[in-house]
Amino acid sequence: MDNKVIVLAASLGGPPLVNDILSGLKTGFELPILVLQQMESDFSEPLTAAWSKTTAVNMIRLVDTEILQSGCAYVLPYCTYPEFSTNAGRVEMKSQAVNASGHVSEQWSLVVENCLKQFGDQMILVLLTGLKQVQGKFNSVLEKVKQAGGTIIVCRESESLNSENNEMDIIGGQQIMSIDMIVNHLQKYVGATEQTPSNIYSR
Repeated sequence: MDNKVIVLAASLGGPPLVNDILSGLKTGFELPILVLQQMESDFSEPLTAAWSKTTAVNMIRLVDTEILQSGCAYVLPYCTYPEFSTNAGRVEMKSQAVNASGHVSEQWSLVVENCLKQFGDQMILVLLTGLKQVQGKFNSVLEKVKQAGGTIIVCRESESLNSENNEMDIIGGQQIMSIDMIVNHLQKYVGATEQTPSNIYSR
């Protein structure tokens, strides 16, 4: 697996798209996933419960400190981001607060920048949003992902393709895929089979 991590970044209308991806993953899917869902207030708990009913992936709401494990998806509560550390060969995530008055791009930037520091070119960022939702600082973060060799996928079903062309040009080289294509693409990273999700995700 080369210690890859997936970040699903969705705007306010994104929960159905997140659900479509999570529900499409097979039992035995081993890559860890961070779900970065834009919220106006914290409704991460009901979202986690709802997604848990439709996916074979183990859903966990990141509210304190968790060990990053394969086969798990971690939902980030409102205005939070994960801070990574390595302990005894295991990657740990601690939930940290973002200034609630800050623009959504601040949260998204902290999440992606921290993932980039920990995983580098092994990070897979799936954008389920129009780029106009996360303008400003986040645009430069996308460029950092590109320069580091990370993967950026833009969902065709999101509003991204309805955005102005110059917004898409900011991250030239991104892959544009449908939901089914995204699911198939992620499955290829691990060759998921009908097996029980495996052990602790180490680095």
